Amino acid sequence: MKINLKSIQDVLISLLIVITTNSIYVNTGDSNKLIPILALVVIIATVLELISSKINYNYFKIILTTVLIYLVVCITNIFISFNSLSINEILFYFVIAPLMLILLMFKNFNDQLVDFLNTFVKIILIFAIVSLIFWVFGSILKVVHPTNIVINNWNGGLPTPSYFNLYFETQGIHFFGTTIIRNSGIFAEAPMWSLMLSSAFIIQELFLENSIKRLSLLTLTILTTVSTTGIFVIGLLLIYRVLMLKKSLFKYVSLITIPIVIYALLQVWEEKSDSISASIRFDDYIAGFLAWRANFFFGSGLTLGLKAIESNMNTLIRTNLGYSNSLFVILAQGGVILGIFYLYPVISVLIKKGVSIDTKMFALLFIILLFTAIFIDTPLFILFIGIFYALILNRESR
Repeated sequence: MKINLKSIQDVLISLLIVITTNSIYVNTGDSNKLIPILALVVIIATVLELISSKINYNYFKIILTTVLIYLVVCITNIFISFNSLSINEILFYFVIAPLMLILLMFKNFNDQLVDFLNTFVKIILIFAIVSLIFWVFGSILKVVHPTNIVINNWNGGLPTPSYFNLYFETQGIHFFGTTIIRNSGIFAEAPMWSLMLSSAFIIQELFLENSIKRLSLLTLTILTTVSTTGIFVIGLLLIYRVLMLKKSLFKYVSLITIPIVIYALLQVWEEKSDSISASIRFDDYIAGFLAWRANFFFGSGLTLGLKAIESNMNTLIRTNLGYSNSLFVILAQGGVILGIFYLYPVISVLIKKGVSIDTKMFALLFIILLFTAIFIDTPLFILFIGIFYALILNRESR
């Protein structure tokens, strides 16, 4: 039996993207050994891709130029802000991120990007099944009990119940008059698990072949996280799909569901808005804007951007300095310069002619994620940016 090395590398990279994006595994203990492992796997995968790919010279120049611009932006940021980086931060900014960009652009040129994204979604689906089993029989029915306790550094070092280190109970929530434990999966908090699930949902719906089973599983799991962002992603994609249906009796019948979905989304929004979390989220935007304004063009530094935001937070309305969106972290870190590099391909997808409506919807939903979730400086974020650059540069080179 012939072993397909590319399939193996796709599985490893997808798995590592998931577990190194703010999972419990990278938020417990004194050091994170998973980042060096991801760096090694990405290096090997990129070398194999370079050796096996047939790519034209013009596109190769475009890829190198894009990555060089990214590296120049990062190096300039470090020198201007006098930041010092840890080993893992150096690996992320100067090995993982640039090589993942190269890898994804190569895969798209060779028509392999969809296969990679399919593998990525499959990995998340496996984690979704595991989390649902433990959430139902452990967190809800109490048939299964925690097997050990881990320290979750993401929430200040609080002890967190663990089920065989495959599922973690990180937080509960009071929602529509009921207090429940949220499904956090393997992640440091439920919203991060919802973000990962939402990413899979978006990719499945807009890039892969239609699968009711996959979408149903992802929808159910997102709902158990009780995350506003995840619920809105489901609702917006449902509305989008109904509007995109061809003219038929089924479409006109389906249009009836749109007011129902909008009403449900408004109810969720109202429920969340009545809580202190809404005030904190609003303060997050203000603090982020103030931090960006202080260093408009170059930002405060890759490692100091979030600290700059924290210094502008209103501590009278919050018990911790947790932050809730990625856009202003990008701007606080690297100002307009870094913001342009990250957002250029996203805006290009939205405004350029000849781009499919599904791809434009992908860009719109990514912007929503930037405003509602913090995942900057994670492999998941680089995955998104790599997809956007792959999509626009491949079109420009042909």
